[in-house]
Amino acid sequence: MTSEPGRISGTESARPDYEIVPPRYIFYPPPDLLYWSKSPHWTFEQATALSLEADPFWLESARFHEYLRAELDEYQNRLARARRARVLGKLCDPTTPIEYVKWARREDISMPGGLEKLVRNAEAKRARQQDPLYPKDLLTIAKLIKGMATKWGYGSNRSTVAAIVSHLTCEGIPITDETVLKRLRWADKVLKGGEGGDDE
Repeated sequence: MTSEPGRISGTESARPDYEIVPPRYIFYPPPDLLYWSKSPHWTFEQATALSLEADPFWLESARFHEYLRAELDEYQNRLARARRARVLGKLCDPTTPIEYVKWARREDISMPGGLEKLVRNAEAKRARQQDPLYPKDLLTIAKLIKGMATKWGYGSNRSTVAAIVSHLTCEGIPITDETVLKRLRWADKVLKGGEGGDDE
């Protein structure tokens, strides 16, 4: 039995319509979505091609029009919308992958589900790497504060604070009572399951 053009043959041919393979994949390999999701920036042309699950590699090819075929009009339409968004201050060119994905969702522009997920995962990883402290690190620091402060009868009271300040001062580490008290209360909050933000 011959499978329909654009569908995956074999045991996977019963997949729903939204998993129909674009006809161009018969002649060209699909884009490397993982690679593009990790790119720091996309030009509008690259982003628009990716939104159609087309490989931006072919943008510079004389065969680009043949590559997109029936989707060429949609490509031009989406590219024009992105350029209008730039004029309106809603997008920059080049743009970051996460900003384009968010804009596309707001504008009801479809994106390959796999690409959107990869972009969001890559952005979350970048954010964690830029964060000076991970949540686990904050918990560890809070435990250390409590453990070391136990020597002076751990608590957020003035006598404990004075003892800690005196000891640190003798060690050549100047610190104010207010800072120590603030951090003791912060450690309490973290260990009790709070968010760990600074006390006001």
